Amino acid sequence: MTASSLLRPFGRGPSLRLTGLVHKQLQLSAYDLAGLSPALGWQLSGPRYGLQGEYGFDYRALGWSSFLLAHRLFASGWVNLERLTLSGSYFARFESYQSDWEPFSGTLQGGEARAALRLGPARVGVAYHLSRDSAKTSELSWWEHGPRAELKLGLGSRTRVGLELGVSWRSYSAASETLGLARADTYLDGAALAEYDLSDHWVARFSLEARRALSNASSFQYTKLVPTLGVGYVMGL
Repeated sequence: MTASSLLRPFGRGPSLRLTGLVHKQLQLSAYDLAGLSPALGWQLSGPRYGLQGEYGFDYRALGWSSFLLAHRLFASGWVNLERLTLSGSYFARFESYQSDWEPFSGTLQGGEARAALRLGPARVGVAYHLSRDSAKTSELSWWEHGPRAELKLGLGSRTRVGLELGVSWRSYSAASETLGLARADTYLDGAALAEYDLSDHWVARFSLEARRALSNASSFQYTKLVPTLGVGYVMGL
């Protein structure tokens, strides 16, 4: 279960975001995940442009023991050119893993450039991202990049659907002593979503996310399918 709230009292300017999550495993309770993420942000925007910045802090517990503490920075900007919107974003997360996970500690950062075109009730977008995870242990550090494409479509005044496809290539910085090689992974991702306005304030949302991971280390190949059903409440001040 995940719950999130966003307070932006003036539309633009300051904002406060709070997200909490509890993911309970049916059998392996040692992998139960819980977390809390407060964030403070600021937004400047006009009819044709926007700038946004945010600082956040992440706390995660795994098996109800402290797992991760992280400070997070995020910045984005966009420009509207009639039907075309150009945008870019950057994030950095300074991660401090606890206990046996400590070798994963380091800095995760990345950026993305995106273009979206509005065609009537539809919106088509393409993007390219580049990420770098600089962990304390070089064999856990990696570079990742890849494109994605998305389609969003409004069906009447209450219903919206979307589809997203992407591919990412990840290469690790050093060979693993256990594997005897430097990992090189490819991720094929897809997602579909549907939203329906139950009322002026309540929104129902269903999403289905899929990933196929390919790797030169066969033990890291997998297929993942994640369905999510949620309800949101939107309130203006």
